[in-house]
Amino acid sequence: RSWKLVRNLAGGCRLALGMAPSAAHAGSAETRAAELASYTRKAVEERPDLTIVGDAVYDAKAFREEHPGGAHFVSLFGGRDSTEAFMEYHRRAWPKARMSKFFVGSLDSADKPVQADEAYLKLAAKVNALLPKGSGGFAPWTYWLKAAALLGGAVALEGYMLLRGKTVLLSLLLGVMFALIGLNVQHDANHGALSRNSSVNYLLGYAQDWIGGNMVLWLQEHVVMHHLHTNDVDNDPDQKAHGALRLKPTDAWMPFHMLQQLYILPGEATYAFKLLFLDITELLGWRWEGEPISQLAR
Repeated sequence: RSWKLVRNLAGGCRLALGMAPSAAHAGSAETRAAELASYTRKAVEERPDLTIVGDAVYDAKAFREEHPGGAHFVSLFGGRDSTEAFMEYHRRAWPKARMSKFFVGSLDSADKPVQADEAYLKLAAKVNALLPKGSGGFAPWTYWLKAAALLGGAVALEGYMLLRGKTVLLSLLLGVMFALIGLNVQHDANHGALSRNSSVNYLLGYAQDWIGGNMVLWLQEHVVMHHLHTNDVDNDPDQKAHGALRLKPTDAWMPFHMLQQLYILPGEATYAFKLLFLDITELLGWRWEGEPISQLAR
């Protein structure tokens, strides 16, 4: 009789709060199910809608629409471990409580989780304290003047060449402007660092396609692979020259490498061939240097 009284009181409280009798049970059941669910790394790799952070697994597909920096950044890490990526780009601890609504389970105990690098986070906090606070970490007004000059100048010069004809001098000048756009505007936009508005960053990120590259491939190569393995001779794609150059001691030495300081600059002139013909095979295969791009990013 006492148990029935407690149960009726609990049901009355739920009704008073505007909840259906089963709503509280459903919510708690989902929470319990998530707490009990366990995923191996292999299972997550086969699920592009999921991502791992520390010892927890989250719904990347649901979270990406709420990501302030833009959905495509989260999409690129679907089916992957995002622990180091979050530390690298946000320079703070993972907000576990805030992300609880996207929690779907735990990393299987057989798989070792990637631990937060406390020393790195302490160093990042010290560096953050020294950075200018006015722009909130985004581009100041002077940067926007530079971006407008680069984009406007390139549009005007390319338009002039289309209407009046090309010359070697103008082509060289346009190449320099495209390089500056690639090193500045598209680079910073595709890092989500130009504007608080993710749509602005996303739009300017397409400057990579305008100058001859591809935004998706650049994001995979630079954001996903390079920045997480900077100068790692085995995993940083920028350390690979496929035998054409000897960039590190672990590369096999060939006699022609004695002349690489002479042929590197003329070789750069063939880079457009790579962009136009070789990169298309990577894009069609949805990969970069053999590393698959997350299907969530399609």
